[in-house]
Amino acid sequence: MQYETRLALLALGALLLCIIGCNRPERPDGFPVLYPCEVAITLDGVPLEGANVKLNSPDARWPPGGITNAQGVARINTYSHPGAPAGEYKVLVSKYELPEAIGDNDDHSGQDGPSAKLLLQEKFRSPDTTPLRCSVTKAGSNKFEFSVE
Repeated sequence: MQYETRLALLALGALLLCIIGCNRPERPDGFPVLYPCEVAITLDGVPLEGANVKLNSPDARWPPGGITNAQGVARINTYSHPGAPAGEYKVLVSKYELPEAIGDNDDHSGQDGPSAKLLLQEKFRSPDTTPLRCSVTKAGSNKFEFSVE
């Protein structure tokens, strides 16, 4: 293959990667300014991986949230955009254990099978009962740590 052809293919590939990588959904009308935000969750002193974290506010038109990684940290997003609007939030956390897959030899008699099991206390799922709070600000680290014992 000629040098010019390879160079053109490389340039086209780089352009396609930029277009694909930079293609975020457009922000709807009235979409707020977002500020970087992370929420770290531990259970019994251990980072909690795979927990669903939501920031809840009664006036939140754009609810932010995320899922914790292996370090127990959720990087908060609002409608696929990184960050959260400034404001006061109740932090909701939930994590479920899924039942084992149904095997071919299991009884399929029409009875309800096992359902997902909630691994955290129920109080962390509801804005009426969660004790967890955070305040996302325009200036500041907006990094919060919570234990869900």
